[in-house]
Amino acid sequence: MKSLALGLRLPDQRRDQAGRLQDVVERRFLPAVLQSLRAELDATYGSDAVIRIPYLRLRLNVGPQNRDAAALARQLGRDLAGQVRDGIRVVRPGSPQHATADEARLWPDRAAFLASAMIAAVRRAPGPDGQVEPAADTVGAVLREPAGTVQAVMSHCEQANALEDVLTALPDAMLRELVKAAEGGLAPSIRRRIAEYLARQAREEPESRATSKESRKRTRSQAATPEQAGEGPPEDKPIPSSEGAKKAEPQTPKSDAVSPNTPQRRDPLASSQPTAPTSPSQQSTTQTSRKAARTTPPPPDKEPQPSNAPHSPDSPTVPPVHPASTDQMQVFETGWGGLVYLLNVALRLGMPEALWRIGVPEGEALAEMLAIASGTDEDPAATLPAPGFPQRPKPQGMVAEWARDEFCEAILTAVRSLTDTTDLSVRIEARRAALAEDQTWRLTEWAVAALVVTLHDLLSPEPAPSLEIPGRIEVTDTLIRICLPLGAIDLGLRRAGLDANPGYLPWLDRRVEIAFGSDEEDWAL
Repeated sequence: MKSLALGLRLPDQRRDQAGRLQDVVERRFLPAVLQSLRAELDATYGSDAVIRIPYLRLRLNVGPQNRDAAALARQLGRDLAGQVRDGIRVVRPGSPQHATADEARLWPDRAAFLASAMIAAVRRAPGPDGQVEPAADTVGAVLREPAGTVQAVMSHCEQANALEDVLTALPDAMLRELVKAAEGGLAPSIRRRIAEYLARQAREEPESRATSKESRKRTRSQAATPEQAGEGPPEDKPIPSSEGAKKAEPQTPKSDAVSPNTPQRRDPLASSQPTAPTSPSQQSTTQTSRKAARTTPPPPDKEPQPSNAPHSPDSPTVPPVHPASTDQMQVFETGWGGLVYLLNVALRLGMPEALWRIGVPEGEALAEMLAIASGTDEDPAATLPAPGFPQRPKPQGMVAEWARDEFCEAILTAVRSLTDTTDLSVRIEARRAALAEDQTWRLTEWAVAALVVTLHDLLSPEPAPSLEIPGRIEVTDTLIRICLPLGAIDLGLRRAGLDANPGYLPWLDRRVEIAFGSDEEDWAL
């Protein structure tokens, strides 16, 4: 409990004693009430539990008959503990940390609490206190704990499928500090994964390191201007390929033009009012401005050789796959790289878990949502969450009424906990109606409307950026990386934590990362 508000109302004949009474209440009575509350909660949940109580309200009339202040304080503590027990929720490390205004949250012990904070920090998501905390601060708090707590924190990270997020987000030196602080008590599986990760880092080819270093130097020298020379760099993303983002400016919103191959749909990020159709000349300009995918990236010291052939209207449904490199990487060109921001909003709202609870395949449903948001299911970014990526998933059918009610209630609760939105149901329904192709209610269309409303509210009062960002998707057996141009960095999205790495998606058995900038950005022109 961070703060406590107190209001006293006294009869007119006692107003002259207000100062003395307030002093007694603040110094003696309220501490006794809180001590009683803590004793009750310790008896219920154990003294090691960590509890966050966002809101408690107590209205009390104390008359002359209440002579025993100590007994009254104990009774009030018991009453408040009852309020907490009625609305408490046990939080698992790695799960969304948001809470409703009257919902208390419980971590069984301090290790679970610290693991939740560390996982949220490396994912750049709000932590237990509702703020996006620097990863270094949360790891520092873990390092100050006894060895047994450090061991338990790392075990919680492994159980939450978040160990890979921690490994890739933290510097090698900090990982070694965690291993050292655990005093040899880490589980064998965790020790093995950390050792394998550090070994991979150590085996990185010197030439690759030199290339990466030279690329970062070029990026910094190109991004630095006389006006920026005295400015400090904004906070960097915790992935190696994002270092070029340190001097980036906010992204300029792109136009809402769509590909001529794609049926016209209303842009979900725009107003729900109908918009004028795009002219053929505008469509042609948008169509030919994107370069065809090249087979392999050029060496860093050579000028890129882009293809002169624009996308043909007769192109296949799935964009061509680049020949696999030595590490079996496939590369896809995308015009909708910003859809990953909507994926982050869906993860923030706990949408995959809500879909799983009602028996809807989460990956296929999320892919359908991204296709609705972009107006095309032919772009690889729209099929990214699907298990069969880059193949299009089958369309989702209708859901039962109970499933619809349960899903909508869960998402509405999550949205309210993240934003201060008003008329939420009305706004979502208006956007759903604008997206709908007919009068049939579809769960995925409603979910897209909820995602867009949440995105707007998280970025308010700034406008939401366009999601139509050209980029590249790199795919391996364990990783999907969305590579976006350096100029696509949006400070509003970064402040909201929406350009963080989505992390490990269990239904894909892959990690998803976002990278800004590259050695040569001709793919993003």
